Amino acid sequence: MNKYVKNNKGVALMITLMILSCVLVVTLGAVSLIMAGIVATRLNQSSIIAYYAAETGIERALWEIKKGFELSGDSGTIASSPLKNNSAYVATYASSTSEIVFFSKGDYNESSRAIRVSFDQ
Repeated sequence: MNKYVKNNKGVALMITLMILSCVLVVTLGAVSLIMAGIVATRLNQSSIIAYYAAETGIERALWEIKKGFELSGDSGTIASSPLKNNSAYVATYASSTSEIVFFSKGDYNESSRAIRVSFDQ
């Protein structure tokens, strides 16, 4: 029995190190998943802000038309503007004999969103 105890010195230390290594691997995996979620959330927020910037461009285009903006030619830019939240939009139009199509592209950080609205003349 005494011989058995002498040969097992350090086993408790090895088991402790193995358990701590497993806990570390699980923790690093969880941190990796959380960080990926944070990045995805930030990209989604940028996309939403870009969408609302594009929607602002469409609203501005419709407002300009209601005010009496004359569409010159088959296509052109109605409005282009940076917004206070560092986003921007460009509202353009394309006109044919049967319909008018408004395009608006909103940009924020790395995200871009576009909206298309059309109606008959």
